[in-house]
Amino acid sequence: MQSLYIATVFAGAIVCLLTSLMLIARRQSGERSRIILSCIVLFSVFNYITRFVALSQSNEPEMIISAPMLLLAIFMSTSYILYPIEVISPGYLTFKRTLGVYSPWLLLVGVYGLCVLAGVSFPA
Repeated sequence: MQSLYIATVFAGAIVCLLTSLMLIARRQSGERSRIILSCIVLFSVFNYITRFVALSQSNEPEMIISAPMLLLAIFMSTSYILYPIEVISPGYLTFKRTLGVYSPWLLLVGVYGLCVLAGVSFPA
């Protein structure tokens, strides 16, 4: 069962990597939406790689979501919001507006960082 899980995670990472490369290769000049989507899919590759490394070292994946994993999930959900915004209104996402979209997540990361520095532990 462990080898099947490792193979599934590895296949997911390869598929996401190839999708991201294809989106970058097929972009037209001035088309930011495909670049945004390829970056989002590339984030998924990094998520799969960390899970693959953990599984390769015989660590079972956590079934309960920890606070850092929840922050990562919120980041990914927020990132998926950017693509439809750019498709519907090209050029709308400036640096300031993108920072505004990510500001709730940044606030949560800041609160989590302060809690960790204060010595608060978040059990699973």
